Amino acid sequence: MPITNQEIKRVARQLFSSSRAYVTPFYNRTTSKQELANLFADRSPLHGGAVLISAPMGTGKTFFIDQMTAVLKLEGRAKPLLVGEVSERDLQQAKGEVFFIDEGDIKTNWSDLDRGIQLIGQHLRDNQQQVGLVLGDYTLRNPSLLGHLPKHRFLQTFEPLDRAFLQGVIEQRMAEYLKRRPEEIIEPALYDILVPDGAAHVNSFRAILTFLEGLVRTLPGDRQPCWLTVEQAKNYVQDNFDPQFTTDRQADFLNFFLDHLAERPDLEQGFDQSEMLLLGKRAGYGDWLEFREEIIDPFGLQGLLLSRGVPGLDADGRFVRWPGPYYPSLMLTLMAEG
Repeated sequence: MPITNQEIKRVARQLFSSSRAYVTPFYNRTTSKQELANLFADRSPLHGGAVLISAPMGTGKTFFIDQMTAVLKLEGRAKPLLVGEVSERDLQQAKGEVFFIDEGDIKTNWSDLDRGIQLIGQHLRDNQQQVGLVLGDYTLRNPSLLGHLPKHRFLQTFEPLDRAFLQGVIEQRMAEYLKRRPEEIIEPALYDILVPDGAAHVNSFRAILTFLEGLVRTLPGDRQPCWLTVEQAKNYVQDNFDPQFTTDRQADFLNFFLDHLAERPDLEQGFDQSEMLLLGKRAGYGDWLEFREEIIDPFGLQGLLLSRGVPGLDADGRFVRWPGPYYPSLMLTLMAEG
């Protein structure tokens, strides 16, 4: 018997949760769990150093560590320390052999990131029996930040969000919350848009699951089989897409970019700076700095553009949060489909 709209709507919040507010089943990350467990099996080589997990925001890093708490013997996990707010007193009071610090990412301004990483590095030099476990986005790969951390090493595997991963998560949660054998509720063509292979390393669970929850809430609460399609998704975006622009040129660029997306379906390598600026010039932008301030930064802040570059300071000391290559958000991809 097919899963109905009524059934899916009833459990939508849990099914598409991307927060720790709901205790959801843990799926996949098999390789990364094993790698981290092996790494911490003998901690003596790690003492006085930092282990870094660097992946885009919203990809499940904190959720992953929640599952590894017992293995890592992390204590005091109710409120992890944050890179941008950490103090030496916090570090001195951190319990256990391993202390955990989150949010080494672009939500934090550069001066606080730099100060926080320096404090962590100095604390590790002074406390050679401890190990720092630090989570963040690609900002943690910035050489000037890494220079503050002694004996740092990255977790080599953090499974990207591809189609098989997303499909497995949804099927497992349906089995958990509906207490029945899960059946497919998403059109294959929609999966291709939700998790395109070329953008696997920038896809965000948070963005995709939030989108699906919103889409499900537009369904009628009837007993018809639930089937989420590209057409429904496009209509949902048309009704809910409301970017905040301050100039006409921003809207002009968006139209040029959407046209370009429709003509360039291959996003394996993303868009480089020159390709983006070429489109920007069609909308009247003359140089990269002007274009970055009026397009890249506000589009990135609103989640319209995704970046796979390493954030850091430019030659003028400005914090570049969204360096190339660039990828369109789910919303923009669906707008281009329209």
